Amino acid sequence: MKTKGFDKSKHLYICGNQLFGMVKTLLKRVLFLGLFSFFVLFAKEASAFFASNSTHIDSVGLNDVTYFDTNPYAVSTNEKLVLKYYPNPAHDFITFEFSQKTENNCRLVIYSFTGRTMTEAQISNQKITVNLAGYFRGLYMFQLISPKNQVLESGKFQVLK
Repeated sequence: MKTKGFDKSKHLYICGNQLFGMVKTLLKRVLFLGLFSFFVLFAKEASAFFASNSTHIDSVGLNDVTYFDTNPYAVSTNEKLVLKYYPNPAHDFITFEFSQKTENNCRLVIYSFTGRTMTEAQISNQKITVNLAGYFRGLYMFQLISPKNQVLESGKFQVLK
């Protein structure tokens, strides 16, 4: 029906398009919020699950685990190859003391927490002192490595400067 330059069908078509666009935008937002809230609820449920089960996992000590290995350099969980390392935290040097069972052809490798190899030393006796002149303040990891490139023991220490 036409009246004085006003076309109701055209007006309804425009309103319908605008309404369709608004509904489409609304559905997109509802879908986004639905997915977002799903992931938030999932994350909360997952963290609650792991928090409730972490006491069980943490209650198992390393001495309770049995290792099966054919590595000739393997040691039981009660024996330590690196007896102690001191001072920790260190400033200018750190000393590592090894057990009698540590073979001379093993290596001590020290890494920064970014994975950069800082020091690599062959073990020639039961005590090694490492100069920390090129080290920055931070945490460092060490590994005792067998001649067959197997990690026998690892640990971490802190450097304060």
